[in-house]
Parts: sequence; structure tokens; C-alpha cells
Amino acid sequence: MAEETTAATPNNGAPTNSNNGAAIHVQDERLVPSFRLEQELSAKRVAEEAQQNSTREIAALREQLEKANSTIASTALNHNQEMHLIDQGFKAPSVRRFFRREYQAAVSELPSDGRPEFGAWLDANREDPLYSVHFERNAAPIAPEEQSAQNQTNQSESLIQAIQAALTGNPNAGAGQPADNRAKEWTVEEMRKLRARNGGTLGAHAEDIKAQWRAKGLIK
Repeated sequence: MAEETTAATPNNGAPTNSNNGAAIHVQDERLVPSFRLEQELSAKRVAEEAQQNSTREIAALREQLEKANSTIASTALNHNQEMHLIDQGFKAPSVRRFFRREYQAAVSELPSDGRPEFGAWLDANREDPLYSVHFERNAAPIAPEEQSAQNQTNQSESLIQAIQAALTGNPNAGAGQPADNRAKEWTVEEMRKLRARNGGTLGAHAEDIKAQWRAKGLIK
């Protein structure tokens, strides 16, 4: 009977299965524990949520900034148009609003690169039937009644200024003058009260006041 020899199989220290010789894989002790992995995932979710919130907040702030800039630009534009209309003599706010709205409606129908400035548009439409009535009314002479009231106001202001100047230049002016026989003593304060009651004028008392102050030597 022939002698059987068996070659020695090298053993590298890895466990073997005695039944079929298949190698058994051993769990690597270097794997991350499950609780640590859950912590990392939770921290990542928190960071992602914070980033999303920051993105939304930045977008909201950017939108608010754009609205604020738009409001400032619109306010500045309206102010410039208002000042131009006032310089043109349009005193009524309703008329100024009318022109500004008409301008906005007109230029909205034009391409953005062909829209005229407000002043140029206003000058170009002076003869337009819709707008010419306002220019004509603006150029109309002041009514006699209004002119008379304005003249009275100017005279009253001039008289008070003259009296105040006389009192400032010579505090003793009028001292030693004969006593005035008029029942009403017209001081600067009384004249102010009178103007307040008469809408800014001295009314029927203007000549009496002048005569009284002339007698005192305060005005000429």
C-alpha cells in the first residue's frame, strides 16, 4: 500500500470552518458606534435647517431693501415733479396730482428708452385740450377782490413793520406827545389781534391806526 502524504496548509491565524473550510469575516472593531453616527446625522440636519433659515431671512431682507429703495426713488421723483409744478405756478394740490397721474399714464404706453422727462412732457402738452385749461387758468390775472385783499394785507404788514422799526430805533418815540382822544389805543399787540380777526388785514381801522401813530410821531 502506497504511503499518502498531506501537504501542510499554511495558517495565517484566520479562523476557519472545520466543515467546509470557508473563512469567517470578523467585525472590524474600528466601525463608528451607532449612537455616534446618530449624533453626527442630527448635527448635520440642524446645520442644514439653520442654513435654510438664513437663506430665507437673507431673501426677505433683500426684498425689503428693494421695496425701500423703490419707495425712496418714487418719493424723490414725486417731490421733483411737485416742485416743478409749483415753480410753474400750480398752487392747487389737486391740479398737481392730476398732472403727475396723467404723466404716469402717458409714459406707461411708451418704451422705457423713449419716455420724456416730466418737465419736457409738461411743456409739450400745454396746448393739449385736456391740459390747456389749467395753463390758461394759471395765467389768468388775479381777480380785483383778491388783489384788494392782498393789497390790504401788504399795507398792514408794512405798517406794523414800520412801527416796530420806529420803536426799536427810538424807544422814547411818542413820549411827551399830546394824549390821543381816541377811545381805542392801537398798540402793536392790538393790531395783531385785529389782523387775526380780519384775515390778515386792519380792515376799516387802517386809517385810524395810521393817524394815531402819526400823531405819536412813530411813523410818517
